Amino acid sequence: MVFLKKYGAYGIPICLLLVSLLLYPRLPNELPMQFSLSGEVNRTMNKEFAIWCIPVLEAVILLYTDCRDNRIAGLAIAILLTIIQLGIMLLFMR
Repeated sequence: MVFLKKYGAYGIPICLLLVSLLLYPRLPNELPMQFSLSGEVNRTMNKEFAIWCIPVLEAVILLYTDCRDNRIAGLAIAILLTIIQLGIMLLFMR
């Protein structure tokens, strides 16, 4: 139980990476990464890089906030990033 309490948050990036790998064949080659105010895509990223970029970023943020004794903030950021990535993937699936 102590293990889950201490390291359970790291399941978020792992689950996101697994979902990304499952959806990988249905994703377009380029995923949007930035939108203008008018809703046009400003920047895209290859799906090979994009599917693991946010889970790695989440893990780094969780490690950093864990060391700084601010786990709640790290968990909130990880959940927000997960929602954003899943939303973009589901929006642009073929």
